[in-house]
Amino acid sequence: MDQDGKFKETLTNDVQGLLSLYEASHLRMRDEEILEEALTFATNHLESIVSNLSNNSLKVEVTEALKQPIRKTLPRVGARKYISTYEHNDAHNHLLLKFAKLDFNALQKLHQSELSELTRY
Repeated sequence: MDQDGKFKETLTNDVQGLLSLYEASHLRMRDEEILEEALTFATNHLESIVSNLSNNSLKVEVTEALKQPIRKTLPRVGARKYISTYEHNDAHNHLLLKFAKLDFNALQKLHQSELSELTRY
């Protein structure tokens, strides 16, 4: 924030930073003015720049976040969406991505077997 208590306009050049600020601002509690301002600031700037983004994976990530922030989705649905988004990120960690997919698939298999057990009765 600058000396006037406003968010610095230089932040608008960092799309990934704005996206992080947007997601973090969804963790706010009632009457947290700074995070309310952060949400407004990040939302306005992300909405204004999303159509001009040349990086398609970043464009998809921003569009999805504006529709439904990760913090407001069901954990497994959010994980699935984030895995596919992270996979298209050029700087992703291959090992971390592989473990995330394995974890997701193992848990999904467990849920399927539990559901199968329940439907037998």
